[in-house]
Parts: sequence; C-alpha cells; structure tokens
Amino acid sequence: MKRSNWSIALYVVLIFASGVAAGVMGQRLLASNVVSASSTPRTPEQWRARYVDEIRQRLSLDATQSAKVNDILGVTRARYNEVRERNRPEMKRIHDEQVESIRGVLSDTQKNLYAQFLLEKEAEKKARTTSDSR
Repeated sequence: MKRSNWSIALYVVLIFASGVAAGVMGQRLLASNVVSASSTPRTPEQWRARYVDEIRQRLSLDATQSAKVNDILGVTRARYNEVRERNRPEMKRIHDEQVESIRGVLSDTQKNLYAQFLLEKEAEKKARTTSDSR
C-alpha cells in the first residue's frame, strides 16, 4: 500500500494544523482563568461609597437607613484610627527590636547592606502613603 506524496503532505499539514488548534485552545483556556486585579487601589472613601451603595441595593435601604449606615462607617473608621494611633508607639518599639535582632546576626558588610535595604523600604512606604492620601 504505497501512498502518494500528496496524501503524505496532506497528513503532515493536518497534523500540524491540529497541533496549532490544540495550542490555541489550550492558551485560551489558561488565559480565561486569569483573575485581573484593579491596577489602582481604592481609597478608603471609594471603598466606603461602594460598600454603602452595595448594601443599599442588596438590602433595599431607604435614604435614612443609607445615611445611618454611612454615619456608622464614619464612626467605626474614627475608632479604628484612634486604636491605630494609640498602638503606633508599641508597634514601632516592636519593629525597632526586630531590626536590632536582625542586625545582631549580620556581619559588618551585611549591616551596611541592611541599613540601605531599610532606607529603601522606608522610601517605598512613604511613596505608598503619599499616593494613598491623594
């Protein structure tokens, strides 16, 4: 059973085409499961507005109820901020102890690199805080 060159070429092309089709379908399957996060983080005000809007719609709140929920969220945020500010000195003390403990296990060269690392992290933190407050 000798096959002609044309039928062999056709089989090769069909095998190649089926490989391409399988690759395309596989790529689409994998790409469709990717979860995309928002590139810009929401500010607390944006989160609050979205939360109030969603709860208003889901629970069919009237204007008075929406206003009260918004007030409750404002009071809660203020309380969170008070607790955060009250605990800030202790959190800083714990962080400073951590830094000193890490320095205790480093060589002199590593200590210099660690100091540079900490400065970079502090600059990143300030940049994040500045962009969050806009």
